[in-house]
Amino acid sequence: MKKYKAAIVGCGGIGHAHMQGYEKIDNIEVVACCDTVPNAVKYYQSEFNIPQGFTDLDKMLSTAKPEIVSVCVWHLLHDEITIKLSESPHVKGIICEKPMAIGIDKANSMVEACKKNNTKLVVSHQRRFTHPSNKAKELVELSLI
Repeated sequence: MKKYKAAIVGCGGIGHAHMQGYEKIDNIEVVACCDTVPNAVKYYQSEFNIPQGFTDLDKMLSTAKPEIVSVCVWHLLHDEITIKLSESPHVKGIICEKPMAIGIDKANSMVEACKKNNTKLVVSHQRRFTHPSNKAKELVELSLI
């Protein structure tokens, strides 16, 4: 079974949730993390035993060469980081936190960049199947009848 190299960009709370998910998958090894706050990187590395930590995204991409990257940063940076990741020759998949982007133009730019570079893009909307979300969907559908 192939083992994929993954990285997490954003060492905050949601980055912890992504790491906990990766820990449950046998064929993924998180090889790097990146954040603009050096202490966050150091803490995250020690907490999850991640071998490489970076404060510079370009350096992380060129050194760690991850195939899968989770984008767990402030939502206004999602488009810029996702596009940069899609341009990396090693990155084959991106998991971007919600919201995808602020505005349809930025979201479309992300999709287009990933299509152009043959990179899979997934946007994390894990709550769409919870009871409150299902109830909201039901109410919207009823109002359309």
